[in-house]
Amino acid sequence: MVPMNNASPRTASLVSIIALIAALTTAPAWAALDIQREVTITTDTGGTLLMIGSGQRDALAAESTTTATFTAFAVDADARRIDGEVVRNRVATGEQVETVYDGALEILTPAVDDRPERLDTLVFAALTVTRSGGGPEFSGSVIFNGRSIDASELPRPAQRVLARTLRFFAYA
Repeated sequence: MVPMNNASPRTASLVSIIALIAALTTAPAWAALDIQREVTITTDTGGTLLMIGSGQRDALAAESTTTATFTAFAVDADARRIDGEVVRNRVATGEQVETVYDGALEILTPAVDDRPERLDTLVFAALTVTRSGGGPEFSGSVIFNGRSIDASELPRPAQRVLARTLRFFAYA
């Protein structure tokens, strides 16, 4: 090894770069992060979807809570209007992701032709979706217009509908 006091500037730079690479590869690559997020979506009809989230993340795990508040939210003037609030708690490790939903939505479907206006309620009671290798596993309850359904007994098509219903959290 060349003594640094007699080294050329190029050699000294090379040694410094090697030392920096060694320090970066032997030290943890992740620092713990605190994350705060707020997303507001406003439709042409004046409805809003406000999502406020907070969480922590480090090299081994992540944990977050997001609250989605719907106020007369409708994609277009003739579409269903949604009011209510759903809270999503998510914990992720290297092996699995567990997501728990709690909350209630009122879904107003406007009158169309000979069908009258309809108001439906959708409640999530500790609805838990666990992913750990295979497909998702469901537990908890979904309550639709007062009828409670055990989430673990939902048929596959109903699970897909439920996944589409909760897709709005992708904006958070």
